[in-house]
Amino acid sequence: MLITLVCADSYSTNLQICHPKYQAAREIQAILDDSRFENLEEPILEILKTDSGYVVITASYELRIDVKYLPSFSGAIGGAPRFELIFNEKKASPVNCQVLHPKYQTAREIRAILNDCTLFEKLGNEVIQAIRKTEGGYVIVTRSFEIQVDVNYLPPSKPGIIGEPTRFDLVFHDPVYSFDLQR
Repeated sequence: MLITLVCADSYSTNLQICHPKYQAAREIQAILDDSRFENLEEPILEILKTDSGYVVITASYELRIDVKYLPSFSGAIGGAPRFELIFNEKKASPVNCQVLHPKYQTAREIRAILNDCTLFEKLGNEVIQAIRKTEGGYVIVTRSFEIQVDVNYLPPSKPGIIGEPTRFDLVFHDPVYSFDLQR
């Protein structure tokens, strides 16, 4: 018998179950949706998972965000943990490169990747350790493999409209396994 763990409430047993890969996606989405994220002046180059949370890296600085897990309101065991994000002060980044896309576009692209079921099919039981911006899209890094996600930009739906969000499609490649991906 195969049991697949997904975020769900079990009302009969008051038990919530959430696989860590979904929890990491929830945490990254919460960072991108947080109003404090608006203080970033640059596009995101990389989001790294750390022991205490995440590090968001831009061309000129790094922003460490700690994740503090909170007790359940209902007292249920397990499940999708409640959490609080603690944004630390920005620090100068060792990364020194130019980026083409504005910060809002990269955030839209990362959200689209995290909301696409294809990502979770390709992840299997792996947990996202980092999301790295590349020239053609992003690399999703786990402990065992990397998944390349290409971002294909589409022409505007109505040519001549200024300020329309850039349209794009995502292409998920098969995982590339490696034993030397430990970072």
